[in-house]
Amino acid sequence: MRSYRLFGVGRFFAPVFLLLPFVVPAQETQPENLPLLTMEDLVYEGAFRVPSDPGGFSSMNYSVGPLAFYPAHNSIFIIGHTYEQAMIEFAIPALVDSPLTSSLNMAGPPLTPFTTVLDRPSGGAPENIDMIGGMAVIGSEILINAFEYYDAPGNNTVSTLVFRDASNIGSCQVDGYFRYANAPPAHQSGWISPIPPEWQEKLGGDFITGHSSGWPIISRLSVGPSAFAFNSSSIIGNSSVPDPVPTVTLLDFDLDNPLASDLYNESGTNDLWTHLSRAAYGLIVPGTRTYLTLGYSGGHHSGVCYKCRGCGGYCAIDPDDYSQYFWLWDLNDLVAVKNGIIPSYSVRPYAYGPFSTPAWPVEFGGGTYDPATGRMYLTLLDADRDQGTYANPPIVIAYTFRNSLCNIVLNPSSYEAPSSGGSSSFTVNIGSGSCPDPSYTARTDTAWVQIVDGESGNATGVVTYAVDPNDTAETRSGFISIDSGAGESAVHQISQAAGDEEPTEPVITEIVSETSRRGAKATIKGTGFGTKIKNVNIYFGTKKAKNISKVSETQITLRIPKLKKGIFEVKVIVEGQTSNTVFFQIR
Repeated sequence: MRSYRLFGVGRFFAPVFLLLPFVVPAQETQPENLPLLTMEDLVYEGAFRVPSDPGGFSSMNYSVGPLAFYPAHNSIFIIGHTYEQAMIEFAIPALVDSPLTSSLNMAGPPLTPFTTVLDRPSGGAPENIDMIGGMAVIGSEILINAFEYYDAPGNNTVSTLVFRDASNIGSCQVDGYFRYANAPPAHQSGWISPIPPEWQEKLGGDFITGHSSGWPIISRLSVGPSAFAFNSSSIIGNSSVPDPVPTVTLLDFDLDNPLASDLYNESGTNDLWTHLSRAAYGLIVPGTRTYLTLGYSGGHHSGVCYKCRGCGGYCAIDPDDYSQYFWLWDLNDLVAVKNGIIPSYSVRPYAYGPFSTPAWPVEFGGGTYDPATGRMYLTLLDADRDQGTYANPPIVIAYTFRNSLCNIVLNPSSYEAPSSGGSSSFTVNIGSGSCPDPSYTARTDTAWVQIVDGESGNATGVVTYAVDPNDTAETRSGFISIDSGAGESAVHQISQAAGDEEPTEPVITEIVSETSRRGAKATIKGTGFGTKIKNVNIYFGTKKAKNISKVSETQITLRIPKLKKGIFEVKVIVEGQTSNTVFFQIR
């Protein structure tokens, strides 16, 4: 029988011997009174495969596993071979609950082929950054954390970049690198996951970024899973990202203050964290007060040695002494850290121990979460050995959470409407019989969407709606929100293609710069520039300007490209519409 170590809420080293089941009162539940998750509340939904060689300059073999769910396409972005660290997009096929790899559905051809990531910002990849640690689709952008795999001096200062258009990763603007506040980058350059609305004010942000040791050079890492809250609006949709990005420390360790001090397990009693422990994903489970972290660990029975048995670093003395692992944290403890009551390194998980997926007992590579379906997707590294002698792409598995208060599942969770308009529908399912109030109402603040039927229901139902024609030249986004009687919400996202109206041609009236030197700030004045940086391209002769910092209908602020002195023809292209040409002298 599996045993767990348990610690009481707010009593950081006092043992308790019972995990309580979820008890949901009928009245409104405050976040601090929400139930604690147990591992028995994870419900395995199934798995799918990805092709080892989907074409392009990389492959899915030797993937390190970070992935991000993209609701607009019901797809995942995932990182391929560790050498290229390239990103690719696959539609998610139907999940299959089978321990046999051959029984799982294979993802189809990629929706988006491999594209480079780390070198995409204008300055390339700084500080030898060569490893992607985690990523998340937030709105229409992709936020990505990265780090240097072997940062021996521990001198990395930045960690984060952002793809400004998830629907066009091959050619969209990519900004970065940025740094988070309050800790070295290696403490924060792993997973990115959403904070449920009920916890955002208490924790100080709407997303978590975290990381852990288990990579080379432990002195630069959090020796235990970390958690830092931040507001995604600091980066997403923001052309003036603060330096550093503000964060709130919730959970963090270091070599002087590790999660467990006996990292070699010389005592034979350390079943918490060793040199071989690594967390791959962290998620605050909606409807609970639990921060769930999942990963891999070893040496808990036999101990840990260094460069023994022919291994190249730390390894378990017994080669079979490894397992998937979990660590569960009480959010009330993290709130206490945020409020300055206790230090971040004093918190201990209320439960931890070995965790076994239904098959493929290998390392987790990364995770992502879909709030609309309540699914957590995880990658299992090197798990698929059925695609060839040397093939080893990951397998993607999915879990939901039993009794996660009143989890709302919408199917489908999104709809892409044609410009001509039309109608669509989706189903609503709330809870699994334990929700105290599964009633719901549907609402929308989107002027061009009308709910036709199913404005209210109980536990299950169908919402039907109409979409007006789009007579503008812009794609547009809207939503229908489902609000349950228990205070939970989920969003059905609606995007609509642009109409046939031609955009206004941009016009340049003048270009102003104090010095006119290459790299200097310049302002292009005129009309018809729009408001989105991603829609604007500027050319000095044949050289495309990359450093555009601000766009309005009448002004564009940018840095003059680094060209030789001379007179250049300057033109602005906005959504395919080309401006007049103005001559500009670079001095």
